[in-house]
Amino acid sequence: MSMSDESITCPFDYSEALDFDPELAAIMERDSLTRIRLPYGDAGAWLVTGFRSVQQVCSDQRFSRAQIMGRDYPRMTPEPIVSPESINVMDPPHSSRVRRMVARPTRRAASTRRCPSTTT
Repeated sequence: MSMSDESITCPFDYSEALDFDPELAAIMERDSLTRIRLPYGDAGAWLVTGFRSVQQVCSDQRFSRAQIMGRDYPRMTPEPIVSPESINVMDPPHSSRVRRMVARPTRRAASTRRCPSTTT
């Protein structure tokens, strides 16, 4: 994973069938971290492409999701739409605990107890 110092204005504006915007497609080919500027918020953001890069960013505390709370963070909408209680702004280990708690009732054994006809 390499980092790019360039800053690109986002959103990418392209609506040719299902093709990606050419600039976005070029960034995706590089598999790099790229600085982007979103329409709202006081800071730039990082656009991350490639599976391994996304894995690395998701486990790196420098890219904390919880740190955006109370700040004018980069976003696509004029008004912030994130609640401090949302799982998408929690960092591990808190997010891991909440995911495990929510996943428990949906496991096969729990689902079968609630609705026996769902067994395969």
